[in-house]
Amino acid sequence: MPSGRMPVGDVACAGEGSAGDGASSAAQDLAQLRARGLLRRAVEAFGEAHAEPAGAGDHAPLDHDAVDAVLGGGLARGALHEILAEEAGDCGAAHGFALALALRLNRGGAMLWIQEERARAEDGAPYPQGLAMMAGKMMAGSAFDPARIIMLRTRDARSALWAMEQGLRCPGLDTVLAEVTGLAGACDLTASRRLVLAAREGGATGLLVQAGSGARGLKIASAARTRWLIGAHQSRRGLAGEPGRPAWRLHLARHRGGREGRWLREWDHEQGQFSAVTAGESATGASQALPGDLPALPRERTDQTRRIAAAR
Repeated sequence: MPSGRMPVGDVACAGEGSAGDGASSAAQDLAQLRARGLLRRAVEAFGEAHAEPAGAGDHAPLDHDAVDAVLGGGLARGALHEILAEEAGDCGAAHGFALALALRLNRGGAMLWIQEERARAEDGAPYPQGLAMMAGKMMAGSAFDPARIIMLRTRDARSALWAMEQGLRCPGLDTVLAEVTGLAGACDLTASRRLVLAAREGGATGLLVQAGSGARGLKIASAARTRWLIGAHQSRRGLAGEPGRPAWRLHLARHRGGREGRWLREWDHEQGQFSAVTAGESATGASQALPGDLPALPRERTDQTRRIAAAR
């Protein structure tokens, strides 16, 4: 990890208490004011980092001509994008893809990472060394420094969406990534429109991640620019047998004003960009046959195997 700190704060749950309770309402207002101050101080703590506001037609390339062509030049900045796992077992892949998008979207500003407490319990907390590894060579320049990630924990999904809206309006932020459970119930069409408007006005890009469950059977009414369904894809092992690059099955399931599509992509952490899945791997991710002839089993071993089979 580069030198620096990752500010962490807790936001009180907006909307606690009964609607007619004046004391509860005052407590909610005070909690929200404190949360706004926390966000402002956290962003200002980075001093010289100021994100450039996104302009009309501003996109971040995803390093693949076909993908970028479908998206109209890349992933739109100053917009809201949804990332969902295909199945519950793909949640880790969905989070990894969201982080990769945040790295491609970064232009020198800070990143706000919001985690609902339940999402943190379901999928775990970000691992600093893993973040640094995914950033790769990007750390050497001024494009991205993992120490510029602001970690924010909220009590529930509604508080996470409120914090996301505030963050999207903060100058100095390139990306706001929020992990939310129960997305279908927490983020309706009205809530998503508020996020879209905040992203458009503030210039930051919103990445809304469904945590803890897959997208099967999930119905969400949303104003988001894109919706991605992500599945884990087999990666090629390194020369020393270490885990290979993160690889994904990408399904652009919804694209306002554009086409949909499916692709296989992996993350090249050395270059800090997406790349094609390694040649030689099948589209289904099936294991490759081992090279060379396998040695024959000893005769006594084969005889023993026959005797065991006959006994059954």
